[in-house]
Amino acid sequence: MDSDSYTYSPLEAGEIRLIHLPPMPDPSNVRFRIKIWNLEDTPPYRALSYTWGDTSPLDLVPITCDGKTLMITRSLKTALQAVLSPDAPDTPWYLWVDQICINQKDQHEKQMKIGLMRDIYTRASQVMIHLGAVTPSELPNSGLGVLNRVASFNMSQTEPPPDKLKPWDSVLEVEKYIEQAMKDYYTPRKRITVEKSMKELGWGVSFDNYTAWRDFCNLFDRPWFERVWAAQEILLACNPVAVWGTEFIPWDRVRNAALWYHNNAQCIHKKHPLKVDGIKAVVELDRFGFSGGSESETKVPSPTVYSDPFLKAQWDFKLVLNAFRNRKSSDPRDKVYGLFGLSHPNLTIDYSKSIKQVYTETALSIIHATGNLDILLDAINPSTFHSDDPTWPSWVPDWRTPITHGCASSPNNSTSKIPSWWHSSSQYHLNPSPSSFKLKVNALILGQIKPASYLSPFTHAESLLCDLNTSSGDGIRQGLACTKALLPIYYNSTQESLEIAYALTLMGGNLPASFTEKGTTVEEYTDNYVGWIDYVKKVAETGDESELVQYWKLGFDETWVERLKIVCCHRRFFVTDMGIIGLGNEMMKEGDLVVRLEGLSVPCVAQGDGRKWADGDQFEFVGEAYCHGMMHDNSFDSDDGHAIREFVLR
Repeated sequence: MDSDSYTYSPLEAGEIRLIHLPPMPDPSNVRFRIKIWNLEDTPPYRALSYTWGDTSPLDLVPITCDGKTLMITRSLKTALQAVLSPDAPDTPWYLWVDQICINQKDQHEKQMKIGLMRDIYTRASQVMIHLGAVTPSELPNSGLGVLNRVASFNMSQTEPPPDKLKPWDSVLEVEKYIEQAMKDYYTPRKRITVEKSMKELGWGVSFDNYTAWRDFCNLFDRPWFERVWAAQEILLACNPVAVWGTEFIPWDRVRNAALWYHNNAQCIHKKHPLKVDGIKAVVELDRFGFSGGSESETKVPSPTVYSDPFLKAQWDFKLVLNAFRNRKSSDPRDKVYGLFGLSHPNLTIDYSKSIKQVYTETALSIIHATGNLDILLDAINPSTFHSDDPTWPSWVPDWRTPITHGCASSPNNSTSKIPSWWHSSSQYHLNPSPSSFKLKVNALILGQIKPASYLSPFTHAESLLCDLNTSSGDGIRQGLACTKALLPIYYNSTQESLEIAYALTLMGGNLPASFTEKGTTVEEYTDNYVGWIDYVKKVAETGDESELVQYWKLGFDETWVERLKIVCCHRRFFVTDMGIIGLGNEMMKEGDLVVRLEGLSVPCVAQGDGRKWADGDQFEFVGEAYCHGMMHDNSFDSDDGHAIREFVLR
């Protein structure tokens, strides 16, 4: 090693390094000393949150540490120069920066100190968030002016915005929020109302001022917002401040500006598309319970809040993994490790383990902690989706795979879950081996897809409806006809006719609110929904809307199509050999079993080799399933004629 290169001294278990920064009239020449402190006895210090940057040798730059040379990323040097600007303290101060304060070449130290990051960030007197370098064309002063006006307006509101949600309490809260956000749209009336109310307060920036809004959006179009590490760095922060160019902006102003823009400015979203949707990222953090950053406030409200201010709060780890699944990390294992600070998973950080090992152990830890198997519903399967590793366990979520929305999303994507399908799951009683990639499960067999059964070829609402140009009917009629042929005598616990059961299945078991609000019965709906499809076809061909009112009175409107799209997204209708009708993942095929797993809140599809099933057989988890009349039956016994088997999910 070069004698001029900085050499790290080893750390004990409870120790951390802090950068001791003298006043620097010239921040271009970054120099400092490193001091070692016991975490319990540190002087007041700030912590830096930033985008790590390119670590290739050509992108590393030197700085001076204790008179020696230390190589850091160009991105970090830019961040240090920004926080060492003339607005920085004029007396010596301490700063914690992961890239410098952790010896990145010592794997053992790295694993040990990353486990302390929760304590490091909660104990910091302030977290400084460097959003990245600003180019002259980005005009930060113009954008900052808009941000301050928008933030002030939002902070002046005495009532929360209409769609302001409480902090997320569950995965379903996350998914319902995302689903609603996807439906947000701009209406001229809303624009007029919002602009008028803001002008009355002297806000002074029109929605048509392209330059002002472009500069505002530039602040949020930055890679920092999509970092997985940023979640804990903000949610655990005391008095966070964003650094944008030479400006230091209290995070609460950034937060309020993002909330207002998200809730009220749909009319300008499309004019300023963001490569990085920092607006949404900030809103996600707010929905998660960010309190605003005042030093006097308890940090973050959550399901578990501790009296010790340094412990702050913790969230359910499954919820955390889902909420920030779309965030990015250079090391895929950090999609798990980078969120440890927000929870207390019974796991250890170990970078010697493969991605598959880390994710499998994480899934098993959640199963043990929750006592159920609902983590399986976050897996995207079958294993053919993992081209880099075809042996990937079908039941283990791959958190590298982002959540997408709508029917362009992947099969079994977690955004396709229907909240009304869920019920309290039974307890998972088996004891899986932590060293195994296989999971033992108890399965109640609800039926199998056999040659004599029916499996619809249609996997989207569009494909169900696209055959409207034929006189013989569409995909919906085809499914009903085949079901009637297979089940001349239909019985289920709901005592419904087959026609009603089929109609409700395509709606996920419940009619949209537009029908219940008008008092339409399921019988009336069943008698009219196919006629509604025919009528829509007629309107498209002839423009004749003379019969529109009679369908509107029943509740038929665009919400029916939206419900059909959601329920039938990447799902296909099936009839099992035991007479159960439902919807399953589009990847299901002949020979698959429809089962209820002990510990799973919804039925699911299991894919084997097609032969007769028996105890000990191995299956792949394909995805959740809707079984009409059986979604809220939490019993797990074979008294009704369904066999129970012990399977192995591979």
